[in-house]
Amino acid sequence: MNYSNFNLTDDHSLNIALALDYCKKNGVTELTFPKDTYVLKPQRASERALSISNHNIHNFVSIAMLIEDMENFTVDGGGSTFVCDGVMITAAILRSKNITLKNMTLYVKEHMRAEATVTAVGEGYFDFEVTNDTEYYINNDGMLCFKNSYGQDDPYHYYIIVCRENDEKGYIPETVESFKKDITFEKLGERSMRLNNPLYMPEVGMRIILAPRTRYGTTIFAENSKNTAFENVTVHTSYGMGIMAQLCENVSIDRLAVSQKDGALHSTNNDATHFVHCTGTVKVTNSFFEGMLDDALNAHGLYNMVERVDEKGILVRDMHPGSKGIDIYNVGCHIAVMDQRLLIPIKTYTIADTLMINSEYFYLTLSEGTDGIKVGHVCEELEHTPDIIFEGNTVQNNRARGMLLAAHGKTVVRNNYFHTPGISVMFESSGDFWFEAGNTEDVLIENNVFDNCGYATGAWGKGIIEVKKRKDFDGENYYHKSITVVNNEFKDNARPMLIACNVENITFKGNTTNNIVSPNEFINCKNVVEEL
Repeated sequence: MNYSNFNLTDDHSLNIALALDYCKKNGVTELTFPKDTYVLKPQRASERALSISNHNIHNFVSIAMLIEDMENFTVDGGGSTFVCDGVMITAAILRSKNITLKNMTLYVKEHMRAEATVTAVGEGYFDFEVTNDTEYYINNDGMLCFKNSYGQDDPYHYYIIVCRENDEKGYIPETVESFKKDITFEKLGERSMRLNNPLYMPEVGMRIILAPRTRYGTTIFAENSKNTAFENVTVHTSYGMGIMAQLCENVSIDRLAVSQKDGALHSTNNDATHFVHCTGTVKVTNSFFEGMLDDALNAHGLYNMVERVDEKGILVRDMHPGSKGIDIYNVGCHIAVMDQRLLIPIKTYTIADTLMINSEYFYLTLSEGTDGIKVGHVCEELEHTPDIIFEGNTVQNNRARGMLLAAHGKTVVRNNYFHTPGISVMFESSGDFWFEAGNTEDVLIENNVFDNCGYATGAWGKGIIEVKKRKDFDGENYYHKSITVVNNEFKDNARPMLIACNVENITFKGNTTNNIVSPNEFINCKNVVEEL
C-alpha cells in the first residue's frame, strides 16, 4: 500500500495513524512511503502509556508510527527522512510479530542539548559560545535550562570536554566530564554564557557538550514483540536512545547508521541500541555507530530488591527510577535470589503467582516457599536473556564505551572495528546502583580490530576489554563462566588489552598488538589461558 493514498491532511502524524489503522484492519502487509521529508508533530499523533527502561518515561507518550497488535507487516520508508518536531517516539512496535522497518532516516528537530566553543578562561570560570541551534534560558537560581517550542524544558545535567576547535571528530586524550552541581551560569551575550565554579577547566578553543537531565524519548521502541527487524535505517539525533527494545524475542538490526548530522559533535543522546529482558537472539550486523553519547549496544536484565518476606512469597521493588513499570515476571518462570554484593545465586525459585502492585512493587508467590531469602537480597528473573551477535560493525568517536554486555546467552562479538575513547567491550552488572543484570555464560570475542582505543586515558574504564569485579568475592564462585578472546588486532592502544575479574574460564590467545602498555590483568579468575 502506498502512503500517498492516505495523504489526506497537512498533518503527517495524523495521516500515518490513519494509514496504519487501515493496514491493520484490512490485512495489508506493507506500507511504502514515496521518498520525501515528512515532518511529524505530536498534537495529532498516536499516544500510548509506556514504561521505557533507562529513560524518564512512565506516562503517555506521543508516537508518530504506532504498530500495535500487528503481524507480518513492513514499513518501507523508501529512502525518506522523518523529522520529529516535538517530543515523541518516531516508531513504536507493541505486542506485534514479524515486523520490519526499513529504508528511512530519522532525527528530532529540537533535542535540547548544547554544543559550544570555549572563548575565555579565568579564575573560577570559563566562557563559551553556543554553536548549535538549541534553545535555552538561565533560571533564577543561575542554572542553565534547555527548552523547545512546545513548552518542555530540561535542566542542565553535565558537561563534557570533547575536542579542540580544529578537531571536529573524536575525543581528546584528556577528555573529562563533570556532573558537579554547585555551579552557576551567567548570560554574557545572545549565544554566550559563563560557567562559574567548574570542576574541570578547559582551554580556549576547546569544544564542549552540555547535556540535559531528562531522556524524553527514544527514536524507535519495541516491546513484547517477536521477530522484529530494522534494515537500512539511519538515526541522527534522539531525545534518548536510538533503538530500544524490551521484553522482545528475536531482534535483528542490519545496516543501521547512527551518526552526526550537519557537522554536529554528537548523534543520539544516549546508547545507539539498548535491549532489556529480551530473549531469543539479538543480532546487530553491518552497522555504523558514531557520535552517540554512550554505548553502541547495551544488553541487560533487571535486578529487583527484596523488601519483605513472608512464608508464601516476597515483595520486590524495582530500584532504578529509569525502569519503573516494566512487568518482567510471569507465572512458571524462575528467579534467582542473591546477595547484592556477591551476585552469586543462593537458590532458584519458581513463580506460582504474581501481583503487580504499582510501577515499583511486585508481590511474587513462590512454589518452594521462601526459605533462604532475606530482606536486602536482590532477585533476577532468569527466563528472559538473549543470545547476542554483534558482527561486521564500526564503533568510533563516541562518548564512553563501545558496548556493554550482561546477558546469559551465547554472545559473539566478531569482525568489528572499534575506535572508542573508553572501554571497547565491557562486562558489568550492579546489584546496588544501576540494578542491571546479569552474568555471562559463553562469550566469544574474535577477529576484531581495536584501533587506538581507550585514548581518553582518564575516563570510562581502565582496559580495552574489561570485566568489572563484583563488590565482594567469596573465593570460589565466579560471576562469569567463560570468556574467549582470540585472533583480534590491538593497534596503538593506550591501555591494557584485557582486564578480567571474577571469570571462571578465560582464554586470551592468537591476538596481535604493536604495543603493550601494561600486562593483561586477571583478578579472581580461575582457569586462565594466556598466550601473547
